[in-house]
Amino acid sequence: MTGTVSNIKKYHKKTGFNIGLVLFGLAFFYIFANIITFFMDKNVTIYEVRQGSIYRDTSYSGLVLRQEMVVQTDRDGYVSQLAVEGSRVGARTLVYAMTDEKLTFAEAKEEEINDLSKEQSEDLYAKIQAFSSHFTTSSFSDVYQLKGSIDTAFETNSTNSKKMQIDGLSASATPGLNLYNAAHEGIISYQIDGYETLSVEELTKDMIEKKEYQREELLDQEQVKAANPVYKVITDDAWKVAILIDDDTAQELIDKKSVSVKFAKDGVTDVAGIQVFTQKEANIAILSFNKGMVRYYNERYVDLDLILANAEGLKIPVSAVTKKSFYEVPDEYLTKGGNSTATGVLVDNGSDNPTFVPVNIYAKDEEKELSYIDPTVFESNQKTLVKTTSKETYTLEKTKDLEGVYNINRGYATFRKIEVKAKNDDYYIVTSGNAYGISNYDHIALDSGPVVENEVVF
Repeated sequence: MTGTVSNIKKYHKKTGFNIGLVLFGLAFFYIFANIITFFMDKNVTIYEVRQGSIYRDTSYSGLVLRQEMVVQTDRDGYVSQLAVEGSRVGARTLVYAMTDEKLTFAEAKEEEINDLSKEQSEDLYAKIQAFSSHFTTSSFSDVYQLKGSIDTAFETNSTNSKKMQIDGLSASATPGLNLYNAAHEGIISYQIDGYETLSVEELTKDMIEKKEYQREELLDQEQVKAANPVYKVITDDAWKVAILIDDDTAQELIDKKSVSVKFAKDGVTDVAGIQVFTQKEANIAILSFNKGMVRYYNERYVDLDLILANAEGLKIPVSAVTKKSFYEVPDEYLTKGGNSTATGVLVDNGSDNPTFVPVNIYAKDEEKELSYIDPTVFESNQKTLVKTTSKETYTLEKTKDLEGVYNINRGYATFRKIEVKAKNDDYYIVTSGNAYGISNYDHIALDSGPVVENEVVF
């Protein structure tokens, strides 16, 4: 039987080349490499400089120190107060009377209280006119002085009624009646607390914190013994306020001569002289004022805000600020190089022809006639500068750290010095218009940490 012949042939399977898979792999590798590079590279975030302001204040309760004189009576008896509290008294002002028996005064009629004399009316009119003519928001405290003058005028009429009755008793030679004028010129008060002679050196933390503080009111028609206080006089318009501050605030204020203060009672803002004293238990700041005492004549403690920053200028983040060290070079060693207009210095190289090294000036001290230049432009053996007009030399060794930011307007980082006017935890306010500083709308590095000067950042 003839066998069956088959024409089926076997072929070896060819290995296929998938170009799509290769391209996908390359694309994946490229994306992965870029992601790794992004996270490993030093990324610089840009911040645009703009005009801004900073206002920073802290609230305190302070102890008031004044020049005060407590006046004591020389005999036993009943006190009749004849001066208006808070009014200014002079050496001839009748302040109080002493009698063996308590006096009963007839109440002044309302029309007598409200009916001002010609002199009183003219005086008040003049004060109101002066206030209206010269009032500004910066002198708002004058409102309270005017109010005090008006109140005193009407209270004086009520007191004058008592004085007239006292005059009648004096004219009739009433037994045991003694009249007393003011012991000193000043503002009269009928409250005492034992702090009248307190000095700055005697201050303690407990006093300022109002611990165990007590105040006594000296009452009209009160029976007193000889040598008891009957009133006090504040003899000077100058006054001080002592406040407790923390270590950081003490460090911030220790070199300051003055500071702005806003009083909580009436919203009045004033400038105070300041001194900081560090004791074992506390830091004490003494605020000194030359005016405005009359508004708080009867208060031993006042609430106030210390305005630690209130400035306008270029606003930049704290993270953008860095420090860099520069050589101090006298301006007389700066010159121009050959046919170039570049500024530089001549470096002694041991020959008669010193080497010209171009430099960038990063800041100037006009008063000391110094320029600040980058140390990195000099080789280790380039430490001696030569003056162009003589053989005098200057050794590069004195440096100074300057605060600044990295300007990246041109795509690479350039250090620019800043002059700080105010700061808080997040921002600085710096001056503008400095030839070596920054300007409004400049681009700077938001974080100075990863930046290398003169390195391209984008």
